Amino acid sequence: MSNCYAVAILVALSSVNEVSFAAELHFAPVYQILRNQCGNCHHMGGASSWVIDMPPTTDKYSQCLAQANLSAQHQCTTHQQLVEVPGPDIPAWVRPQQAAKSEPYVNACVVEESFHIGVSLPEKLPDVSCRMILDWITAGAKF
Repeated sequence: MSNCYAVAILVALSSVNEVSFAAELHFAPVYQILRNQCGNCHHMGGASSWVIDMPPTTDKYSQCLAQANLSAQHQCTTHQQLVEVPGPDIPAWVRPQQAAKSEPYVNACVVEESFHIGVSLPEKLPDVSCRMILDWITAGAKF
């Protein structure tokens, strides 16, 4: 009987880990990393590729206007900027089918390929942050 209980406990624990892992695959924790690590340059009036504080308008990212507050709107527009395809033959910044080649991951975590690390970013992000970004992208880069 004790073996059955041990198996039941292991199954329960593994499903708890899967649930908490799945919760981390939403954009909110990735947004916090980007805001804290990239926001000094990627802001309105700064780097123009994508910005962390772009407010939505009726003609650009209008779906983000439904967010409750300005911080949530900025998070929504940042997500949209990263996952949208800007034009023909121009890939999105974040590409789940090529997660390890997606710009936010490469530029913050891959020393050999980044043009940010050692320049605007003093060193690569901690492994846990890099893993979170990569896992989020691999899981489909959902909001």
